[in-house]
Amino acid sequence: MIFFRLLKKHGRTLVVTLGTVLLCALLLRKIQLTELKNALARSNPLWVALAALIATCLNLFGTLRMSTLLKALSHHLEPPSFWRQTWILFGAATAHNFLPAPAGEIYRTAALKQRGYSVSLLVAEQLVEKLVEALGLTLGTLAVVASGYLPLAVARVLTAVSLAGILLLIALAAFGRRLKSVDHPVNRRQQITKFVAHLSQVVQELRSPFLLGRALFWSIATDVGNALSLGLCALAVGANLPVAGWFVGMLAARSVGLIPTTPGQFGVQEAGVGAALVALGLAPPMAAAVAILHHAVHFIPITLIGSIELKRNFSPPVADKPVDQ
Repeated sequence: MIFFRLLKKHGRTLVVTLGTVLLCALLLRKIQLTELKNALARSNPLWVALAALIATCLNLFGTLRMSTLLKALSHHLEPPSFWRQTWILFGAATAHNFLPAPAGEIYRTAALKQRGYSVSLLVAEQLVEKLVEALGLTLGTLAVVASGYLPLAVARVLTAVSLAGILLLIALAAFGRRLKSVDHPVNRRQQITKFVAHLSQVVQELRSPFLLGRALFWSIATDVGNALSLGLCALAVGANLPVAGWFVGMLAARSVGLIPTTPGQFGVQEAGVGAALVALGLAPPMAAAVAILHHAVHFIPITLIGSIELKRNFSPPVADKPVDQ
């Protein structure tokens, strides 16, 4: 009985862990660890540093996307400043890197809730943002398909997922307005009704093509910068990877990132990116080196900056020193 309870509670983590171990095992079977170590040791530090700088600046694009969506919801609220939102995203990324999903989303929601936003509105906004990200990934996928570097079947699957998300938005906009929100839900049904009603409200607020176009632009800009950082990591280890391959690796990393898995996507991202680059003809040691460096340049600087945000918000208050009489 206890076994089934643990399986029900941690089943997703177990499946993800087993899948990660399997992917890593398949990749490591083709890798000579000495060759991987040599590839990392020979990496050009200038290219790696530039990739890390670009990866850090991409958080600003994320802030612009979030700010675009939040402004549409701030009719009677004053949204946080641009830099405050940037710090919140750094803190959320750090929480995501160290804690199980959805720690990052929870931190972001809690930080913005202090500004007066309701939890249901913030969760709904994040869902819309995820759909915008998925749509941006779909457009990027189609661009890569046009270059002949990605199987059409994979592009069709990703396109179908994004179209399903768009249809979900349309359905929420059409039927969500008929639901009457409950101020103080007392059961699960009323909680779901309140959430769907708020989600419909967000969709109604964000239905402007210009508004969604701006959010989509910043999402695509983030993906392009992400691909550039991967390309710089490939240049750092001397991997012969064309520009289209940069986007294939980025698509693999971003697709994995959309799914809540291990903290910081450790193992999962390396396995996914490495497998994608090997499929493009890159030698397994080179593919693994690129995947490791790409993850490192996105993890280390962002985590260091985000740790400042988390320490500032969670440090215990300093007791006042007693005054001498």
